[in-house]
Amino acid sequence: MRNWTIGKRLMFGFGLVVIIVSALGVYSVSQLRVVNAAASRIVNDSLPGTALSGQILAHVKNNLAYTLEHLTSDDAKDMEVVEAHIAQTRESITKELENYEKTITMPDDRELFDQIAPARTKFVTAFGQTIGLSKAGKKEQAFQTYHDQVKPAYDALEGVVQSVTDWNIAAGKTA
Repeated sequence: MRNWTIGKRLMFGFGLVVIIVSALGVYSVSQLRVVNAAASRIVNDSLPGTALSGQILAHVKNNLAYTLEHLTSDDAKDMEVVEAHIAQTRESITKELENYEKTITMPDDRELFDQIAPARTKFVTAFGQTIGLSKAGKKEQAFQTYHDQVKPAYDALEGVVQSVTDWNIAAGKTA
């Protein structure tokens, strides 16, 4: 290097700077892709999944409350109003589950989501029986069914939906 002219030394120095800047540029672009993938996962999977699972859980809690409201009512018109609320809430849950399913991108999420349907079926069946008994005026039987079947089915469904919510929160934090 001692025998190099000033021009060669300058060319070498600038060449070295260009190589270092190029390497930093390539590294920066690769890191931006990683950040973009993580942000995309948060925006398209974790965030909507957390919101939708929260809404599903709120609607399930509403149906539990509507079931109790039906059980404590003796007025046929009030019972019909409650039944309409239950039907509307069930539709909302179905739509939210369909929307949630569209956000699934990871196998763990799919596995947890697939546990919701059987738990929901048990809950819907149990509170349907309770509503039927309540409507028929068999309040004691309806309350017994509520305690023996509805509440445990609700607890199971709530646990599954909560695990989906927790998974989405954790996945968002990881991303």
